[in-house]
Amino acid sequence: MAHIQNASDLLESAMNHVKQTGNATVVALIVYDVPDRDCSAGASAGEFKCSDSACADGINDYKTKYIAPIVSMLNKYTDEKLRIVLIIEPDSLPNLATNLNVPECQQAQTAYKTCIAYAIQTLSQQPNTYLYVDAAHGGWLGWQNNMEKFAPIVKEVLTMAGGPSLIRGFADNVANYQWLGALSDNADPCDFQSQYNFCNNEAVYMSKMNQELESVIGGQFYWVHDSGRNGQENARVGTTQCSNWCNIKNAGLGYKPTTDVAFTGIESILDALFWLKT
Repeated sequence: MAHIQNASDLLESAMNHVKQTGNATVVALIVYDVPDRDCSAGASAGEFKCSDSACADGINDYKTKYIAPIVSMLNKYTDEKLRIVLIIEPDSLPNLATNLNVPECQQAQTAYKTCIAYAIQTLSQQPNTYLYVDAAHGGWLGWQNNMEKFAPIVKEVLTMAGGPSLIRGFADNVANYQWLGALSDNADPCDFQSQYNFCNNEAVYMSKMNQELESVIGGQFYWVHDSGRNGQENARVGTTQCSNWCNIKNAGLGYKPTTDVAFTGIESILDALFWLKT
């Protein structure tokens, strides 16, 4: 997420645009600072730490030093025409689905669940916020067994927060390079299907994961997709290249931010494309 001051400046600018034009305006911010953040890779380790599996100090710091200032900032911008999209904690719950063999992720379980539930509960109280919980991407959770691991974790966290109605849905491909594609697109540049991952692109992944989440949790969910880095379908080809996730050469910007998403075939569940990280 932008530093609080930078985010505040962005919201102020957007609010001025609303006042000048009378038009609804969308601002997207990423909430990303759980204790022991990025537990499996460590490439984006945050400021709050867990000294043990209870992580009492880290959880308290997250609530008081991170979420509280965000709430204070957002409370200044409550106009219904200023629509504030909040992407909740990239990679965090996906790590609990697949990486509990990593000691740092094992230790972070309580912190991740407690903090994300608190963030959802707290940030959803403002009527013009729209929360999307990170759901990784098809190159990570596209295997059916990974989807089946992920959905119950999300259900547990949403129950802790107060129920699934507090979120709008889920965020896909944040800071990643997976090709958006369409339901009708059979191209499989990462050769996923040979590995029994039938999410050959992110449109297919969002459709399949949404079915799994709605089946396990109930309710109806919607998605946003980060197209900031996936402008070239074949920037990575094959299983070896597609296992690389850092600073991919020749990736390029993807589709511009838009709500015109009928070309994907999942327009009934896909709210918008954003450049969340470029």
